[in-house]
Amino acid sequence: MNTLTIPKFRKRKNHRQYKSLKSLLLVILIFAAFIKPSPAEEGLPQNLLQEFMQFPGLEIQEYGERSVVKSSLKTTLHLVIRYNTTLKSARQGEAIAESALLAVKERFNPSLDNAFSVSRSTSASSSFSDESAPYLNFGQNNTQAFSSKLSKKTSNGISYSATFAGSSSYNRTLRINEKGADPEDLGKSDDPLRSTSLTLGMSIPIFQDWGEVNDIPVSRGQVRLENSQVNTRRVTLQILETFSRIYWDLAGLWKTRQVLLETIKVSEQLVEQNLLRVRYGQLNSLDLKQSQIQLYRSQNDLLELDNRIRAVEDQVKVALNLKTLPYGFLPGDSPNFRKIPFNFNQQLEKIYRNSVDINTLQSNLKSIQLDLENAYNKNQPDLDLNLSYTLKGADKEFSETFDIYDQSELSGYQVGLTWSVPLFDYQTEELIKQKNLERSQLDIELSLKKDELYVDLKTIQRNLHFAEQDIKNSITIRELAEEMLKQEIEKNKLGQSTSYQVSQAQQDLTASQSKEIQSLINFEKIHLSLLVLTGDIFDQFQIPR
Repeated sequence: MNTLTIPKFRKRKNHRQYKSLKSLLLVILIFAAFIKPSPAEEGLPQNLLQEFMQFPGLEIQEYGERSVVKSSLKTTLHLVIRYNTTLKSARQGEAIAESALLAVKERFNPSLDNAFSVSRSTSASSSFSDESAPYLNFGQNNTQAFSSKLSKKTSNGISYSATFAGSSSYNRTLRINEKGADPEDLGKSDDPLRSTSLTLGMSIPIFQDWGEVNDIPVSRGQVRLENSQVNTRRVTLQILETFSRIYWDLAGLWKTRQVLLETIKVSEQLVEQNLLRVRYGQLNSLDLKQSQIQLYRSQNDLLELDNRIRAVEDQVKVALNLKTLPYGFLPGDSPNFRKIPFNFNQQLEKIYRNSVDINTLQSNLKSIQLDLENAYNKNQPDLDLNLSYTLKGADKEFSETFDIYDQSELSGYQVGLTWSVPLFDYQTEELIKQKNLERSQLDIELSLKKDELYVDLKTIQRNLHFAEQDIKNSITIRELAEEMLKQEIEKNKLGQSTSYQVSQAQQDLTASQSKEIQSLINFEKIHLSLLVLTGDIFDQFQIPR
């Protein structure tokens, strides 16, 4: 601790300066004592700190010389869901997959294509043998055309189209009378010719690209979205399990700290009693040193434990993305033993249904099935039936061109077949064999994963039974150690026991209390593994899936 030394003024004439300097320094010290660095100055944005502190279920407490945030496991897990950056990244991937699925679903929307053009073409003719005829004659055609095509493809592979086109054209005649002369414009036709047409078309795939195979892109998008959702769930479960284990470790450290504080309190009382007894000659100094050694050892254990608590608190802050939070972290929940209802068959079915590994394998099976369907489609003959029917009309005005649409003799049509037959296409056949082998491989992996989950559930069931017995034994040992310490303290007061024996009894009690705490923490972790495996952790702590 830094101390401020105020110089002493020996001469009387400096006494007034001394009092002024002393008063000024006193004011500065008082002012500095009330000024604390704001959270923003300590590195955490003020708005983020305010948002964090307004989160329901949090409580700021003064714990010794520190300010700590007290929070239950449920509240803490909700904080993780809200602030953890890894989870945010996983949700972004899910949003990307969902957006891609929406985009691929729109591929069957109708499209409208429009075109407009202006053209001019010139043709020349001549009769060089006739000297009275003009040297060259030119016919010029000027046309303005437009078209609009509405097309749509359905999910069964049939394509429909309707094309409306129109044009307006007129002819112009030019003449060159003799070689080297300029062209002479003889004028254009009086009435431009306007024409319109309406063409209805349809293309029908006979074998390849017919039916549900056209929905494969949508199905692939759904599989990618499912994989992204499974990945988000996997990341969520991993983070919830990891952070819950950190939470219970921290809760165990704080409980152990309380045990050490009680141990230190008892050791201090024993040292005080031994000091009095040594002073009055009722005890030798060796017993006093023994009790002092035990006190110093407990105090050193407390320092080491505080260091471990701070290290775990740093892990909590990193998981919450609040690395510079100017508070400690105090778990509000205490580990406790309770009977866990356990129906093996029901739990196993729930595990199969909620396992992210099984869900991932099932998504991969869907993806391979889509690859097989696409390969079978490519292995079929590509035969398409194309149909079109065109209505035409021409007149002076566009509105009058429709008058002859009902004349079937002026209409046109087209019926055609196009087909292609793959020759020596071994690649598709081998792809089908490959995908069938991959599907068989995934079926085996799925069966193995179910066996692994069965063994995991059996292990949890056995560990829960062991934890129950371990807790009961730890409680019994702790109760016996408490009774032994009380007896040794009473015997020491009567001079029938030594400080060494009291210290040994106290160490036994501390060890038994720590063992009981560790047994309860292990029980909570085993139960946590069951909650994660079955997916019940979401319902247990009211976390949205």
